[in-house]
Amino acid sequence: RKLIFVFLIVVISIFISYFAKKNDTVIDLNLMFYTIQGIETWMAVLFSFLGGIVLIIMLFFVEVMKSNLNERKLKKQNNKLKKELAELRNKILKDISEAELEIEDNLEQEQKEEKEDSTEEEKQEQKELTITEEKTNA
Repeated sequence: RKLIFVFLIVVISIFISYFAKKNDTVIDLNLMFYTIQGIETWMAVLFSFLGGIVLIIMLFFVEVMKSNLNERKLKKQNNKLKKELAELRNKILKDISEAELEIEDNLEQEQKEEKEDSTEEEKQEQKELTITEEKTNA
C-alpha cells in the first residue's frame, strides 16, 4: 500500500515537472481586487489545483462532522428506544405475573369455598344421621 502511494507521488511529480517545462510562459494573474505579476503559467495552474484540493478537503471534513453528529444523535435515539423496549418488556412480564397471582388467588379461593361447602354438606349429613338415629331410637 505504501509502495502504491510512493509510486503515485512519483508519477504526479513527473507530470508536474513536464507540465512546468512546457508551460513556462510568464503571465499577469488578475484576481479581481489583487493582481499578481510575473507568474509562470504552470505555477498558476498548480496553485489553482492545490486550492481546489484544500477546498475539497475542508468540505469533506464538514461532511464528516455532520455525519458524526448524526451518528451520535441516532445512537442516543437507539439507546432511548432500547430503554423503552426494556421497560415495556418488564411491564408485560409484571402484568403477566400479576395475572398469574390473581389466577392462583382465585383458585385458592375456589378451593376454600369447595372445602367449606363440603364441610357444610358433611355437617348437614351428620345432622340428618343424628335425627334419623333419634327417630329410630324413639
